[in-house]
Amino acid sequence: MADSDITQPVVVLRAGPMPSHYIGLEYLLRKNGITLKYFEYNIFRQAIDLIKGRNFVLFRNIVFLLGLLVGRKKKIVLGIAPYDKNLRWLNFFLSRHVVYYHTSHAFWDGSRMPCPTKSIKYQNFWKKFITETVRHVFAVSEASKDSLINNGYSTDEKISVVNHAMPFEIKRSDIERRKNSFLYVGRLSPEKGLLELCEFFQRNPNLSFTIIGDGKERRMIESYAARCKNIIYNGAINNFEELITYYLSHDVLLLNSKKTSGGEELFGMTIFEAMAYGCIPIAINHVGPREIIANLHNGILCDEGSIIDGIGIFLKMTEEQRSDLRQNALKRGQDFQPSVIANRWTQILK
Repeated sequence: MADSDITQPVVVLRAGPMPSHYIGLEYLLRKNGITLKYFEYNIFRQAIDLIKGRNFVLFRNIVFLLGLLVGRKKKIVLGIAPYDKNLRWLNFFLSRHVVYYHTSHAFWDGSRMPCPTKSIKYQNFWKKFITETVRHVFAVSEASKDSLINNGYSTDEKISVVNHAMPFEIKRSDIERRKNSFLYVGRLSPEKGLLELCEFFQRNPNLSFTIIGDGKERRMIESYAARCKNIIYNGAINNFEELITYYLSHDVLLLNSKKTSGGEELFGMTIFEAMAYGCIPIAINHVGPREIIANLHNGILCDEGSIIDGIGIFLKMTEEQRSDLRQNALKRGQDFQPSVIANRWTQILK
């Protein structure tokens, strides 16, 4: 730990538990003999969960927050949505500590904020917090970094791009890949365009489509799976090692995202996880996918509403063209191994 003066654990403070977003950071700190701890600031939600008997972390988080007022200086990675009103009171607790801001948001021009506000005063409060209080910004994507800089929230030297990382180093396997097999992994919600895909596969029984996940459209997905032998619904799978077997056994990962008033598809983990195991992505040309996928080099990017055209391009490819696409996808997937992403978090050691 020669290049680090950290003697206490680094803390990630978020609205809810999302440790999968900090795999690279955890890898770096563990390598330097430092512990990474997670706490949540959304006390109101935790209180409701406690009443319902679902979650008992409320008191642990309250003790941590109060300890910030009197304890030793800490290094805190704050993950909070842009313009979240909780920052007003959180800022009081964070004032004595070294704060790093972690964000995946890619639209800092105010057009697609997850917590929109019309208050210019509050917008300026946020800008001052990031430019003056925050020691360094860790942006999940280049698009996020560029937007922060272009809208005056930070400067190039104060931002590092730290993509999400694989849960662990890539493992190889001899699982047989089924030809013309398509896969979806994620939420079953309207903005994912799943029903459009199900309609397509219902009309094309010679192709198979496997769906993994849970959400609002679960019953409709189950209905398609019940009447179409080529549509398989396998529920939610939280074990990554089990997910790997699906990435290895399927030809293509599909991501048919739709833009909403709240934004578009950001830098998700599913795409590069699939690529790392040779599952070729066909995705909509949103801000996240286009930063991972090079069109017709390691995947296929489609305009929104044109996912069927993308599938058609893949089906017309020769075996040699598919093999080239797959090999390039495998190579791109290597970029997201924990050991690679860990190097981008090194500012926290300085």
